[in-house]
Amino acid sequence: MNTAWRALVERELAGRSFEDVLVTRLREGIDVQPLYTGPLSQDVAGYPGAPPFVRGSRESDATWRRTPRYRAEEIDAIAVDLAAGTDGVWLEGPIDFDRALKMVVPAATLIAHEGDGHALLDHLGDRSAPYLVLGLDPLGMRAAHGTPADLGALPRLLERVTSIGRTSARTALVSTVPHHRAGADAAIELGIALATAAEYLRVMGVDAAARFAFVFSIGNDVFLEIAKLRAARWAWAKMLTACGVSSPPPMWIHAETSRRTLSRIDPWTNMLRVTNSTFAAAVGGADSIAAACFDEAIGIPDALGRRVARNTSIVLAEESHLGNVVDPAGGSYYVEALTHALARSGWRELQEIEAAGGMASALESGAIAARIAVSWKRRAAAIATRKAPITGVSEYAMIDEPPIERPRWDDAAPGLLPALRDAEGFEALRAGALAVGPIYLANLGPRAEHAAREGFARGFFGAGGLRTISDPGTAAGGVDVLADRFASSGAHVACLCGTDARYALEAAAEARALRARGAKQVYLAGRGAGIEGLDGTIQKGSDVIATLTVLISSMKGGAA
Repeated sequence: MNTAWRALVERELAGRSFEDVLVTRLREGIDVQPLYTGPLSQDVAGYPGAPPFVRGSRESDATWRRTPRYRAEEIDAIAVDLAAGTDGVWLEGPIDFDRALKMVVPAATLIAHEGDGHALLDHLGDRSAPYLVLGLDPLGMRAAHGTPADLGALPRLLERVTSIGRTSARTALVSTVPHHRAGADAAIELGIALATAAEYLRVMGVDAAARFAFVFSIGNDVFLEIAKLRAARWAWAKMLTACGVSSPPPMWIHAETSRRTLSRIDPWTNMLRVTNSTFAAAVGGADSIAAACFDEAIGIPDALGRRVARNTSIVLAEESHLGNVVDPAGGSYYVEALTHALARSGWRELQEIEAAGGMASALESGAIAARIAVSWKRRAAAIATRKAPITGVSEYAMIDEPPIERPRWDDAAPGLLPALRDAEGFEALRAGALAVGPIYLANLGPRAEHAAREGFARGFFGAGGLRTISDPGTAAGGVDVLADRFASSGAHVACLCGTDARYALEAAAEARALRARGAKQVYLAGRGAGIEGLDGTIQKGSDVIATLTVLISSMKGGAA
């Protein structure tokens, strides 16, 4: 980093820590610096697996394949999607192959299935299908659905595919989707992908490396997700080189936008999340991308949900031309440094899993679940305190947005890992919010004094689905008049909003007055140290979910 710039910044910080103020620590343990300058160092630019592995295997004039996922309930949508611009089908779980394959042209369509590769082969017969992913992933299915992990099925499927001449078919699938959904961060995902691939290579042989397909979920941190795909290629090439492969085949990647990030509250904002994730997957060089429907967290998507999902990918490919540039993020000092740091973190995760006996052993022992649980705990804490805000849910909540209904999924049996979503904690709060009624924002002093904390309190309570009523402030009548206005509002909970100086003068007296007029709970927006009569305080960094869970529970228990 430029030393002259660093000196100027530290002078402006006036004694505050540079690292604390300007350096961001990711959950993966990687420090993001405020500025990246100068030429790429040898440590970043010269690591093994530099282009073509980091950049991906797509041709310069080719875009990614638009390959939506289909469960059994969505099979009739295949024909509509293919006619409207998609060029692949990713079949998930038990499915009617006869109906599905009647809708596709196998010679021109990417056909993939997670599960029984033999069944897909049986239904294909002798039809040409050059873009074929048979998707046998015993450890992934064990994690997601609890099915027994038969690693011996991998070489048996490979032998059959070889015997019938389907030399381009990818038989082994390495998916980190169940681990991502359980809360794994990007470094853990990389380590698990590599450790799973290592298990499969041990039973299939390193010559089968070209038959592997990898699946990653792509979240909303655009730069991190771009780096994740680039780092995965670096680490895959490094692992194959260590196994004695002189010319490692490039990693083939199918990316799906993260289902963990989808919300049931204000689902329309899921369109933004899906667009972000699709963009990151495209820039990261994914060979195939599945954009999620904005309403699939609620239930089976309708025609609008499917249309928006497929058009998101089509517009980014055909109008934004994201697929026309090989590795558009390459050469960015920040992206290259992040790629390098993430690759090394993922490699360390691989080494830890291997030291624990390999992926199969670590999955069965619970070591993988425990490691992911630690990552999820960190992520959940950031979400609950709104350090990781969710637009439309924990920030800018649209309380009056009418819910939409969809037919429910026929949920599969749970596996060794849970399927989580970021918004679940806030969604649970919404269900109990009606028992509380509105929160009365008891504003102290003129608007210029209370406006900032009034706005903060409105957003804080709104994240839990709680409506607010704003008082004009004590400048419009004084403490007793404010309490009278509260009593006539019909609210049972009040929150004091004002400056620290105003709190010192009025907060304790106002809390007593509010309770005398029927307030069952009294909160304060700010620190509120030493002020009597409060049930709690809300401030930046407060755990919104924990605070509002206590509030809602107390009111549902009959306090009102």
